[in-house]
Amino acid sequence: MSELGDRLKKARESAGYPSARAAAVKKGWKISTYSAHENGQNDFGPDDAQKYGRAFKVTAGYLLTGEGAVPRGELARVAPGQEFPPDADGGDGPITELDRPFPDALPQMVGRIGGGSTGAVITIDVGDMQSREEVGEWWRIPPGVLRGLARADVASTVGFAMDGDSMEPTIQRTDIVFIDTGRQRIEPDGIWALDYGLGRTLKRVSVERADGQTRYVLKSDNKAYPDQAFDPEEITIFGRYVGRFSVF
Repeated sequence: MSELGDRLKKARESAGYPSARAAAVKKGWKISTYSAHENGQNDFGPDDAQKYGRAFKVTAGYLLTGEGAVPRGELARVAPGQEFPPDADGGDGPITELDRPFPDALPQMVGRIGGGSTGAVITIDVGDMQSREEVGEWWRIPPGVLRGLARADVASTVGFAMDGDSMEPTIQRTDIVFIDTGRQRIEPDGIWALDYGLGRTLKRVSVERADGQTRYVLKSDNKAYPDQAFDPEEITIFGRYVGRFSVF
């Protein structure tokens, strides 16, 4: 095992993942690629170090050089509009959902969410929806409203500006949509934030089972978009759609 791989293994274990396979499956990484990085068969570079660092709550600098092991949870909290102090790897962290200005603040992320094959969607580390994702605005929605309408939890609900038309007329391309990221197991009759290779998008999901196999069928409310079927391991679920704010 290389020094890079040894530090990666220690970071993974400290984050609570019992094996390389468990971490890769949870995060949606290719198992063989991650395993090769951890066992030293292939060294990884700065981009992968940033990805693994966010996932395991250490800095990229620590993974690459052994210096600057700063768990994300110990970073100083700051007010919206300010920045985190520089990480040990030299980067400035964004304001994230961890920095709520009041207890029931609901963050609206800077990144958008797609409703169709839109190139404007920013794909966050697969399987990790909120890993230091930048917050642009804050909402206050009474917890009782969310619980009553959609059984959603304010603590795990985030907002996104919609981009794309595949969920029209149900959800308009100008809407702000809210996603409960605490719900990542497919439930009946739901609309889900997911990634099937085009970035984070909204789709209805139905489950089909035949010959002992399970398939997720992704459906658009806009009938111009055809249904698409995928194996469960091809889909990353970020959370369930629980409501929207229509601009007009």
